[in-house]
Amino acid sequence: MEGFLAGFSLAPKPLKGVELKVVESAFSSNAPIKDVLQVLTTSDGLSSWLGASTEFLCHVGIKFSVSVDGEDSKAVFTTVDLPRKLAFMVEALGEFEFQLLQSAGGVEIGLKVRRAVSPDAAATWSETVETRVAALKVVLGRD
Repeated sequence: MEGFLAGFSLAPKPLKGVELKVVESAFSSNAPIKDVLQVLTTSDGLSSWLGASTEFLCHVGIKFSVSVDGEDSKAVFTTVDLPRKLAFMVEALGEFEFQLLQSAGGVEIGLKVRRAVSPDAAATWSETVETRVAALKVVLGRD
């Protein structure tokens, strides 16, 4: 992917003083697809791994808030193509993009988290995202 994220789309030019960082993870869950979707598309589900969130209905353009490290952060669903793909933007963390593939043994989950950050903040951002991904794996029965 070329370019840098600015708001909810790629900026036409690289932003000065920031670089695009991506954290990728692929894992599987033995949980049924409906349970995986509940973790990713409901307030209680997101609160279990991402941070306390306000109530919302999972539709493209729906805005909600998530508490990230004690501070409220605005969020919005950008892609909802259930049960295959889901994406949402969290102001403090970036874009979470999930690819879901149902298999005989459960669900294969591909996750990319992207954000344009300054080089000074990149390590802290990566650590915060990795912590959230680890919490998601625990909630889905992976560790």
